Amino acid sequence: MPSAWNARVFYTEGQKPLSWEVVAKLQLEAMKRPTKNPAAVALGKLRAASMTMEDRLKASRAGGEARAKKLSKAQRQAIAKEAAAARWGGKANAKK
Repeated sequence: MPSAWNARVFYTEGQKPLSWEVVAKLQLEAMKRPTKNPAAVALGKLRAASMTMEDRLKASRAGGEARAKKLSKAQRQAIAKEAAAARWGGKANAKK
């Protein structure tokens, strides 16, 4: 049984028990996280439906370049290590 509720404590297999206050706080934090704007999602789907494959590739390339400019060198390196580990089955923080 992966998880169970007790009178005042939430148990998760392999973890320490959480009190109701902690669970409530985590749920409130999750509710405060921004959600996607439904109108923007619909507009993006309309635009994607009208684009050719070449236009989609150009747009994704531009987005990737903009993201790379925004990230620091250390952040880019961490992302690259994680991607290499996922692709080749190694550990993300292993140094050679």
